[in-house]
Formats: sequence, structure tokens, C-alpha cells
Amino acid sequence: MNARERFIEAALFGNPDKIPLALGDIRPATRRCWIKQGLPENQGVSEYLGLESCTLGSVNITSFPMEGFEWEPSPSGINLGPVPPFEYKIIKEDERRRFWVDSLGVTQMGLQDDWRGGWSGFATRVFMDFPVKSRKDFLEMKRRYDPKDSRRYPRKWGKMAESYNCRNYPLCVTIRGPFW
Repeated sequence: MNARERFIEAALFGNPDKIPLALGDIRPATRRCWIKQGLPENQGVSEYLGLESCTLGSVNITSFPMEGFEWEPSPSGINLGPVPPFEYKIIKEDERRRFWVDSLGVTQMGLQDDWRGGWSGFATRVFMDFPVKSRKDFLEMKRRYDPKDSRRYPRKWGKMAESYNCRNYPLCVTIRGPFW
């Protein structure tokens, strides 16, 4: 069975040859701890645990911002974020804290230790302001989420969609709300 057949068989309560697993990446801080505890630096968790043959092997066809980050939409995914995204900007920072606006327009304060050297996988933050406070703000935000905006789709979306009909793996569509 290929990954797509295995997924469909499991989803329809059939009899797959193996139970498919959807294993994502682990948080960077967790990975560093596990390496100290014996995980080889050059191996992924699935590989180390011998679960590679059971992994789902799905491909996510969406792209969306996560709060807290600067975001560039994936050129090969359907853009589910605001179009255009809000300008990511650091408002102020010192040795201990950072104040910024992310690509979703959320103003927040976070601890530098969570972001120093790349995201640790954990983030202690305070959400200070959001872009929607009134009906007028909502209507402006609504324009950023127009599903008919051609910028939401990859340039060769028609050909990509056609090629997905011939795949041997599941497609994944991840949808998030605009306010986490």
C-alpha cells in the first residue's frame, strides 16, 4: 500500500497494512534536550524510533502565518493569511524583552530568551493589541481575507492541482482562525 491508500483505508475504518502516523517536527528546545539525552544530532525522531515506514508522508498545500513571526507565503501553497500581510516590525527591544507587530497585525511583548538564536519552540508573550477593534477595522480586515484574490494561489495552481490527482500520498489542508 502506498501512503495515500493507507490513509484512505484507515480513515474509512478499513484494514491498512500499517497504521499511518502523522508525526510533525519537535520544538527546537525539546530537540536540544533530547540530543543531550541521546538523540543523535543528525537524526529525526521518526528515523531514530524506526517509524519512518509508518509515517503518513502527507503534503500540506496551505501557507499561513503563525502569530509572533515574520511570514513569507509559500510559493507552492494556497495562501490562507492576510493579503497583504501586516508589516512585521520590532517596536522596541532590550536585553530581556521584545515588543513587535507580527504578520497578522498582532502587537505583542515576549521574552528575548524565547526568540534568541531562532524560535525555541516555546514563547511566553503578552498580546497587547489586535488589528480589529471596531466594525470598520473588521471590514478592513475582511478585505485582506478575500478568497477570490488571485494572490492566494500559486502561479501554476491549475497544473499543480492536476498533478495532485496522480499522487500516492495524502494532501493536508491546515486551516487556522485569524486570531489564533
